[in-house]
Order: sequence, then C-alpha cells, then structure tokens
Amino acid sequence: DHSRVKLEKGDSDYINASLVEVPEANRKYILAQGPLDHTVDHFWQMVWEQKSKAIIMLTNLIERGTIKCSSYYPREDEEDHVLLSDDPFLKVTCLSVQRHSYYRVNTFELEEVSSGKKREVLHFHYASWSDFSVPQSPEAFLKFLHQVRLSGSLDSTVGPPVIHCSAGIGRSGTFCLVDSSLVLFAIQTQRMELVSQRYTLCIVVNQETRRSNGLQLQQLLLEMRKCRMGLIQTPEQLRFSYIAVLEGANTILERGSLGDILIENNEPEEAPPLPPRVKRPNSSTESTPTEETKPLVEDEAGETKNSEQELRKRKRDEKKEELAKKVSDMKKKMKTSESWNETRSTLNKIGMGVGVGVVAAIALIAIVNYFSH
Repeated sequence: DHSRVKLEKGDSDYINASLVEVPEANRKYILAQGPLDHTVDHFWQMVWEQKSKAIIMLTNLIERGTIKCSSYYPREDEEDHVLLSDDPFLKVTCLSVQRHSYYRVNTFELEEVSSGKKREVLHFHYASWSDFSVPQSPEAFLKFLHQVRLSGSLDSTVGPPVIHCSAGIGRSGTFCLVDSSLVLFAIQTQRMELVSQRYTLCIVVNQETRRSNGLQLQQLLLEMRKCRMGLIQTPEQLRFSYIAVLEGANTILERGSLGDILIENNEPEEAPPLPPRVKRPNSSTESTPTEETKPLVEDEAGETKNSEQELRKRKRDEKKEELAKKVSDMKKKMKTSESWNETRSTLNKIGMGVGVGVVAAIALIAIVNYFSH
C-alpha cells in the first residue's frame, strides 16, 4: 500500500498501479495493470493527474486468443475518443502515428474538458513481445528503449511514465530493470576508472585497495519488488535482462549510445526473386539455347535465395552461440566471486583465531614470568 498510486478525484482512489522508484538512477516508473473495460477512465485519469509524458505498452490487445488488455486508446481512423469519468472529464484524440517494423509510436492529445487544458501524451507500443516470453533479440529491445529515452519520457523533469503489459509485472518489470541498470552503468563509467574487459561490468571503487564491485542486478530487482511484488515472472525474462544489460553496456562502451546498436536478427523482408526468362522463338527458325545462355534461365534466382537463407541461418546460429558464451562466462564469474567471498570469510575467521591464540600465549608467558620472579 505504501507505493500504490492513488487517484485524486472520484469515489475511489484505487487503481492497480504502483510507483517504482530507483533513486540511484534518478528514475521513477508507474507500473500498472493493462486497462480493463471498467478501468479505462481511471487509467487516463491517472495519466493526467501524474503528468505522465508517455505510456509504454508492452502487450497486444489479444494474445493467443486471450484478451490481455482493453482497447483503451483511439485509432488514427476514428473520431475523437471521449472518455467518461466522474471528475475530470477527459477527451483523448489521436494526432499522429509512426509505424516501425516491430513497434509504433502514437501521439495523443489529452484534454481536460472542464478547464480546457490540453497535454500531448506519447504512446509507445512494443508489438512483438508476448506474455511470459522475451523479445526476439536484445538488440531490438534496446533500440526501442533508446527511442523511448530520446523522447524525454523517462526524464525526472516530467511525470513518471506509465508502463503496462497485461498484469504490469513481467514484461514491465523487465523494461524497468534493464533501463535502470544501464543508467547506473553509465553513471559508473563516467565517474570511475573502468578496469573490466569486454562483457564484464566491474569498476574500481577504491584505488588503494583495488577492490571492485559490479552492477548488482539481483539486489536492484529485490529493491524494485518492494514497490511492486512479482516483478519479472520467469527465469527467461531474468536471463534476458542480464543479456540485454550486457549488450547495452557493451554498446555504450564501443559506440557511445544505444542508438548505434546493430540489429542482426531483424533483417528487412527479402524482395521476391525475378521471374525466369521467357524463351522466345526466332522469327525465322526456332533455335535451341546455346551453352552460354543455359545458366541464366531457371536456377539463378533459386540459388541466390538459398544462399541468402543459409547466410541468415548462419548469422542466427552464431548469435545463439555468442549469447550462450556470454551467459556461461557470466555464471563462471559469479561462481568465482562467490568462491572468493567464501575463501575470504574463512581466512578472516582463521586470522581471528590465530590472533586470539597469539594474545593468549603472550598473556600466559607474562603470567609465568611474573610468578617466577
């Protein structure tokens, strides 16, 4: 109850939404359940009252035959969409739509009719991420995150963005964890000496003792769960979060911006092959094709298509191997770190025991010398 968002007007102040704060990253998010038919007006009331600049939608309206979210926003080809609530009376109008290969950006005008006040709200819809699953590639997800950041919707100078999937915990939690972690990584790399090699997120925090510390994604997630229970629902979503942070951090180091990330798994659709050449008979006689013309007829398009398919398959296989190697390296480093912590703890205990023994021996010798004199 300490973190729930409360509606300011109306008979009830309840809405299934929580304010998730990450003060170290200067981030605030509102994670909400996808609007239902009877909560659409409350949803837009919350967007208005919290002064949110953007809504980030990580679900489709219907997935695998199941309704995941109500159709709560106006379409480009519809009339002004009027939403009724007790107070305030709001009207939402679709101003424009930008379509991309796997997401789209709607610009809405939200108007409080009683006062005439108007405000533009961006609506980012990631359309290729089904419930309990992960995006097709971390690169595509990071490209989407970069576009959200460029809009200024996540800045502390505006109201917190409203992020929702169906329940507002799995996909929404993944988005927040990756974004906050990359903000913290950027802060660390700016302020401290970077000593890690590629794909390792360790930084020097004490130049004298050379002690190192890394981004604690697990601890960060546990802190976020204090604001909204159940964030990130599956092991696959947690694994994807780690991989996306690794990819994002590596891109920041190598290219300086998430916007420069290369999307290898989202190739544009290939053009259809050219039709085979038509053999036209000569006006005088029908001659058979010569040896030079035979290879140009039927196999060229098919061979080109097969070679392109093989190339894409090889790229996908290489990508899978690369991701598997990253995860394996990450697990090895975690085990090494845990082993060292256990060893250090054991050595500390042994050191304390030896120290106590030495003190006791010195005291015993002193007592013997005293009585002997």
